[in-house]
Amino acid sequence: MTIVYDMGLAEKRIAETGRLYKIEGFSDMILTEDDFREAHEVYSRESEIVRENGELTDNGVFRGAIYSLLTPQQDYPGHIRLFEQLMSEGLDSPESVRESEEKLYRIFREGRVSLFRQKPSNIHELSEIWESLDFLERINEGIKTNREREILLRKGMIKDVRGFGGKTASIFLRMCGAEYLVPVDSWMAEMLYFLGYPVEMPRVEVDRPRWGTDVISTKKKKLGLKGRSYIEAEEFSLDLANKCGVPGYILQLAYWTKKSSYKNLSR
Repeated sequence: MTIVYDMGLAEKRIAETGRLYKIEGFSDMILTEDDFREAHEVYSRESEIVRENGELTDNGVFRGAIYSLLTPQQDYPGHIRLFEQLMSEGLDSPESVRESEEKLYRIFREGRVSLFRQKPSNIHELSEIWESLDFLERINEGIKTNREREILLRKGMIKDVRGFGGKTASIFLRMCGAEYLVPVDSWMAEMLYFLGYPVEMPRVEVDRPRWGTDVISTKKKKLGLKGRSYIEAEEFSLDLANKCGVPGYILQLAYWTKKSSYKNLSR
């Protein structure tokens, strides 16, 4: 069964633009038990990044911040390869990143990473201010409390970390155990849109390199939701998740593993 917010609006949107997103009917939006199982597996793997012996640690939280800062405009298999390379070369703590700026940029340059200069710059800047942020203490005090406090925690982290937006900071806090936030990415927003929720992600035409090449192609880039638009989409995500009987972040992960470049990861 597919849960629809506004049947008339959903049918209209599917008829007008659904094929562009490989959605020809409601059956294309059904999530299976396998989708939710995959979502839980991803959640568990990401949660391990920020923990040691099951507990959040300062270096673990820093690793989670790096992982999250790598996500924008990133092919998922490339994201994982890059993160694992950074970890294998010892860039897994604020001190090691501060002391190895040249190595950090080399890894990004050789990997032909989208936003090549921006991402390592954000990571290195974070390493320089890390101790002053007290993220571990703030997270331990703010998560698993209530939605209002988790939103305030996220808002503060967006302010403190260059490169964090609503989605990116929500991924980070999800890894750390937040229960009331949803990383509303393009896939989650699209599902809400085609299920008739009053959500639409704005788009602009941009020139972007194809992953791992120097070839430039023009695409319609989905702009991330911000401010009140993000909060509203997140509330709709929580509404849909509640109807499905799962946490909001698991619903998002189920759509993401089903629709995104995650499915291209060789396992």
